[in-house]
Amino acid sequence: MLRFSTTTPFCVHDPLATLLNTHPLIVPPKDCHLRNGEIKGNNAYIVGEALALAGFYLPCFFDGDITELDNPDGKIFMVLPSGTYRVHAHLDAENNYLLDLA
Repeated sequence: MLRFSTTTPFCVHDPLATLLNTHPLIVPPKDCHLRNGEIKGNNAYIVGEALALAGFYLPCFFDGDITELDNPDGKIFMVLPSGTYRVHAHLDAENNYLLDLA
């Protein structure tokens, strides 16, 4: 299993005050642990219906096994204040993981 959330939207060109007000949408439980491993992709982006729910395109992985991104039947979940959503990941032509609702 792999779980992620995101933050409030920001852009690197935003004023400092906006950047300082950026915060996670959820606070992960203290017992979370992200296990690393070799993966095929370089970056990950929230897209499609998942993006419409999340409101921002950058995932923040916080619990589980990162290698689930390469598992065709991976158990990947997006955790938001509104609920937990099953997500699938696929690689695009530039080796980016695109994360959308399953």
